[in-house]
Amino acid sequence: MNIKRGMIIINKNKKILLNIFLLSMFITFSGCDDSHTGIVEIMGGKEKIEFKTLNNTEKGSSLNDTKKIFLFAFEGGNSKKIKFLKSGDEISLDFGSNPPDKLSISDGLINSNGDYLYTPKEIVEVPYVKKKGIYSFKLETHIASRLSSYYKKDKTVFRGFIIDAFWGNGEYKYAFVIESNAL
Repeated sequence: MNIKRGMIIINKNKKILLNIFLLSMFITFSGCDDSHTGIVEIMGGKEKIEFKTLNNTEKGSSLNDTKKIFLFAFEGGNSKKIKFLKSGDEISLDFGSNPPDKLSISDGLINSNGDYLYTPKEIVEVPYVKKKGIYSFKLETHIASRLSSYYKKDKTVFRGFIIDAFWGNGEYKYAFVIESNAL
């Protein structure tokens, strides 16, 4: 009787271990979409640009309101970390070995409160090239920077960029801020 009882206990332990093993394998290979989050590296020239990962959703659901999207760059001394890039400098986005299926980049002028300076009409779509899995674009003078009637030599502006990256049914948003020459 003790031998049978010992065999039953061993069989139960084997079942428990097998279930734990199968569960861990399922979790490992379940293909969670969040694996894309935060893997982008954004470079301005040879300097790393800090960014914020915004919420990630399934296609068709709404994303966060775009108000104060760039506030993170100006809070608590973060504005000292904002990189200055001049017109003609290159910005690159490296997603490693898993580039998105589709990508769009928008650029708008913002103030030091993280708000857009102008209406959505002045937020421009940024053309980019993809080479060896890395997306890049040359920083051009933003057309809205010419809207000010006040000219100041060496004036700089804050620019907020939003990257919309798509993998399958998931949409992933990233935001970053740079400072550049106005004209």
